[in-house]
Amino acid sequence: MIISSKICLSVLSLMLLSAHIDAAAQQGACCDDALGECADNTAEVDCPPDHRFAPNTLCADLEPPCGEPCDNVPIIIEVRTDQVPGETTWELFDDFENLIASGGPYVNLETLHVRQVCVQPGCYWFTIYDTYGDGICCRRGQGYYNVYYDDSLFCSGGGFRSSESCQFGINCPDPTGACCVEHECVGTMTEAECQNLNGDWAFHSDCDSGFDCASFFPCENYVVGDFNASGVFNIADVVMAFRSLMWDSYPELFCQCPPGSGDFWYVRMDVNASCAFNIADVVSAFSKLKTGAPELAPCPECPPGP
Repeated sequence: MIISSKICLSVLSLMLLSAHIDAAAQQGACCDDALGECADNTAEVDCPPDHRFAPNTLCADLEPPCGEPCDNVPIIIEVRTDQVPGETTWELFDDFENLIASGGPYVNLETLHVRQVCVQPGCYWFTIYDTYGDGICCRRGQGYYNVYYDDSLFCSGGGFRSSESCQFGINCPDPTGACCVEHECVGTMTEAECQNLNGDWAFHSDCDSGFDCASFFPCENYVVGDFNASGVFNIADVVMAFRSLMWDSYPELFCQCPPGSGDFWYVRMDVNASCAFNIADVVSAFSKLKTGAPELAPCPECPPGP
């Protein structure tokens, strides 16, 4: 009898363990109906008890859809995280700068998160942030975001730096932002007004709030191969380049080329001007220790960076 009881307990333990493993392996859509937020490819054990879990289902296929029925205008915000989801957050404001909704930081990497916000017809603006400053695409994963207003796509992207904003909806006034002319913030105005001054325009920024026009010109006065941004090129840069390559973890040393274009590339790190960072750049950097890295060169004609 004792042996039988032990066998039964062992079998029961195995069954419970197997059930736990199955639950951990089971993935699907995890929906918070109260908030109207859903996450794809979520393990069942990671979906909170007060959420709705649908195995082997994507958020877009949930029936009924995630969230309460919307009697006004739905804003749908999709955010697919990169490999560092904890860096990503977003905010949604109305035209009076009242915070309507926010999201993140996230936990699951390379996961699509969908949020529905029900609003009155009007003008809104959305801002997404990345605390590291490398956006959500394409340096560490293929992240992206989409913002729909009343089923129409108004905003999308992923390749930004610390933040990116867009305005959408109905009856929106012309957006204003800081205008930089020859590195000086000359005023807050519309994009068209800034273009008339041959300036660079930053959406939803304000000169009076201390907007730094230098952010438009990060490629100026850099030293090729200066991986640690010390202003000089030496053995420390070669060591850092090698470690970055081995760990697939690159410092924030990309630049806009040309300045103000919004296209970013790893100009500092692209020692051999191949429009990529790889082992060849580390070898080139090492070989240049004797002669010194070249000074600022024209921006290479590379595709848009992350």
